[in-house]
Amino acid sequence: MCKVNIVKKVSIIGIIFNAFLLIIKLSVGYLSKSQSMLADALHSIEDAISSILSYIGARVSAIPNDFTHPYGHGKAEYIFSFIISITMIIASFTMFKSSLYNIFVPQKIEFSFWLIIVCMINIIIKFILFLYTRKMYKLTKDILIKASMEDHRNDMFLTMSTLIGVTCGYFSIYIIDYVIGLAISLFILYIGLKLFVASYLVLIDTNLGCKQIDDIKMGFKDVSIFLELSEVIATPVGSKYLIILKVDIKEDNTLKKLDYEIKNIKTILKEKYKYIYDVIIEFNS
Repeated sequence: MCKVNIVKKVSIIGIIFNAFLLIIKLSVGYLSKSQSMLADALHSIEDAISSILSYIGARVSAIPNDFTHPYGHGKAEYIFSFIISITMIIASFTMFKSSLYNIFVPQKIEFSFWLIIVCMINIIIKFILFLYTRKMYKLTKDILIKASMEDHRNDMFLTMSTLIGVTCGYFSIYIIDYVIGLAISLFILYIGLKLFVASYLVLIDTNLGCKQIDDIKMGFKDVSIFLELSEVIATPVGSKYLIILKVDIKEDNTLKKLDYEIKNIKTILKEKYKYIYDVIIEFNS
């Protein structure tokens, strides 16, 4: 199975199970008035939306390059990631406001053992999904699958917090439920801001980090004989980078020797650093 089909399969599975978890969390959370359960349900909405957008992003980014898009459509997944981050930030503010209000104007929580059962179902499903996506990520090293894997792992810890909150509700300690709802909304905000920044940096063509640039310089130095590197510029192409190397010729050499060295540099750098999409070498005037 090709990489794109694996990403789509992971996304579809995520959509199905997140929709199921959303329905049972909303139903039980609404009936019991549990803020932590409703916050957890809100996160399931984000998960379902993320899975849908990941599916669309995988399909669009897999469209082959053409005349108007010579480097393909890889940035599409970051556009969808940017949209996901905005929805997460808006949702977190809504949940934060609701939880904060209930701390000062508390409502009685109708405790039900269904709250406990839903939490346990969520933890079990998310643990299975985490193991599955981790296996698929090891197979493909795809950034969208990695995001899903981390999200499933985080969901397990979030639901464990929800479990604590609803258990405290059994002993009429309602404020714990509200505080945990508040904490979950802040966590969603943190994840949303983190995704926002990561997507934004790619969309504005941010250069590679200093360490990666230094690695490329060292890799270039190890294989170069006739060329001297003066500058490294990188621009994102999907989840990888197009690398532009500005070079000077050390001494007069035949075009045949220079052509061989350029091809050798490109091949070695692309094999050594998997985040490199392609290498362009420009000669300084």
